[in-house]
Amino acid sequence: MPRASVLPSDELASQWYRAIGRLFEQLDARATGNARSPAAGPMRCVLIGLGCGHALLALLEHAMTRHAQGRAVELILLPDRWPAVADLNDLLDGACRAPPPGWDALLAGWPAGLPGLHRIMLPDPSGRRLPLRVLAGSGEPSGLLRRLAAPIDALAIIASHDPARPESHAGLLRALKTCCRPQTLLLHADAGALERDAIGRAAFDLHPAPSDPQGWPPDCAFASRRGLSRPHAADRTVAAPATVAVIGAGLAGSVCAAVLAREGWRVLLIDGAEHPVAGNRQPRLADHPHLSPDDNFLARLSRHGLAAARRWREPGIRPGRLQLAADAQEAWQQRRACEALGPNAATLARPVDAREAAQLAGLPTGRGGLWLPACEAHDPEMLARAWRRSAGIECRFGAPLARWSRHDDGWHLLDPQGRLLGRADALVFAAAGAVPPLARSRIAAANALAMSGSTARTFPDSLPGTLPELARLRGQSTRVRASGLEVLRCIVAGNGYVCPLDDGTALVGASTGAGGDEGPVDADDHANIARLARLIPAFAEPALPVQRLGSAVGLRFSPADRLPLVGQLVDDVALHANWRDLARNDREPLPRVDTVHVLAGLGARGSLWAPLGAELIADRLAGRMPAIEGDLLDAIDAGRFVRQRLRRTGAG
Repeated sequence: MPRASVLPSDELASQWYRAIGRLFEQLDARATGNARSPAAGPMRCVLIGLGCGHALLALLEHAMTRHAQGRAVELILLPDRWPAVADLNDLLDGACRAPPPGWDALLAGWPAGLPGLHRIMLPDPSGRRLPLRVLAGSGEPSGLLRRLAAPIDALAIIASHDPARPESHAGLLRALKTCCRPQTLLLHADAGALERDAIGRAAFDLHPAPSDPQGWPPDCAFASRRGLSRPHAADRTVAAPATVAVIGAGLAGSVCAAVLAREGWRVLLIDGAEHPVAGNRQPRLADHPHLSPDDNFLARLSRHGLAAARRWREPGIRPGRLQLAADAQEAWQQRRACEALGPNAATLARPVDAREAAQLAGLPTGRGGLWLPACEAHDPEMLARAWRRSAGIECRFGAPLARWSRHDDGWHLLDPQGRLLGRADALVFAAAGAVPPLARSRIAAANALAMSGSTARTFPDSLPGTLPELARLRGQSTRVRASGLEVLRCIVAGNGYVCPLDDGTALVGASTGAGGDEGPVDADDHANIARLARLIPAFAEPALPVQRLGSAVGLRFSPADRLPLVGQLVDDVALHANWRDLARNDREPLPRVDTVHVLAGLGARGSLWAPLGAELIADRLAGRMPAIEGDLLDAIDAGRFVRQRLRRTGAG
């Protein structure tokens, strides 16, 4: 902002306060008119660039004021440079203004700048929480904007652009066509003739200049996108107050119930077992984020999952994970994976040599690898019990669900004898391997209605379900004791892992295989002890015998692509009724069962993906923009396998 620098800071701050205020005034006017009902969803406002910080402070102040008054607002920030917390404080000092509400929460939750969309919840003066999303990454702002998974209502462009690269700025404005809804408001700083021309070509109509141009930021342009506003799928909400039934009280169901209860919904947590088991019966679950040189879906999702998990649990035991490299090739790949994360990679992972690895582990490892300081190990049963104790959750255990159907007063949940277990406005299926058959029970309910004469259409039970069958994977861990093992300081992993426990013993694992016996197998214990010897070579010596103390066997469920199933359930009744039409045009949205969601197929990363999936479901029910990028949302969509079958049908 070259021209802004010649103005006194307090004058410039006042100008930005008025300019951002004008954006919100027009949004208020539209919300109370016919263009868009306030019930349609939150006002989403994006700020591109930080400038000298005045626009950010003004945006926070106006948004907080409206949010405290009951108007739902979401803020999305795309910094043109990544500031540290100290830089944010410098912005505040330079603006000569009091900090806006929520400023301390913003500083406390400010992310380290790893690529991706970051979530911060800011408490407003009324105690409600305003969602702030911060999008970090390399590349042009236009590419980052396209990652947003919900339409925008207002946009302020503060970032200066390179006059020698006009195509960059033009690309940003073209990107607005895909991420802005009709009638989106635009405020553009330092808009000369070329910028105003580009704004017009991006389907925006410029507004007349203010009557007092001296009271506005220099060369500030206001515009609105042409067209009539239409509802968007991301705007749909569950009318409050509402009851949400969560089916399954394992790790996924318990954290989902806690997240939804925190949002203010009444939660009914149902499980067929009298004493639900969390975490595949393992005494510890160790964080296991994935890193890759191309920062692929798995890497990005596990990074989001680690951040979500840390928001929903207390600090665990022995923080830190040492991921050993098998050989020089893997060590090179690990270094490349860190480079892909940018200059702030060390907050998640950094390469270490064999000497530093031994210092971190407390025992010689004989090789280096990656140090992941944010990783922890937790007792899954303790986590699940703490989540279930959250205010607003009613637990009904020993109550198996057999059928569910829609009625005027919401969803009815029935046991095998047809007795009513409960009613709810929304459902979340989080019962691990039981989710696909539970989802298919709606076909049976539809056929029951047809038999009673309520509808003329029946469906054969042989029709494929909307959820894939989940692979049943068996895993066995072994608790061991050995002289010297009590000094182990962190999780050490490679082809397997060893996790220190509080009593000086360690958990080693884990074997993996398809289905099979749920009881312990001696061969798997021996394989785990061999893993310990490979990770910490000292325990391969006969002088340090390893004593087996016990085994834990758990079952994990995963789809074929090893990514979780998260999102709204596809309506199997409507799907099969309209299969041919959907197969002919695979761009048509899939029919969904209103207010019914799935959280399943978490595989070996349930401790990371369960909190992330729970937050995404809460976002959807509340009508908020999901706190992950749009392509990741598609990658874990519960309907992705249906889409694949439709494309194969259409191609055939």
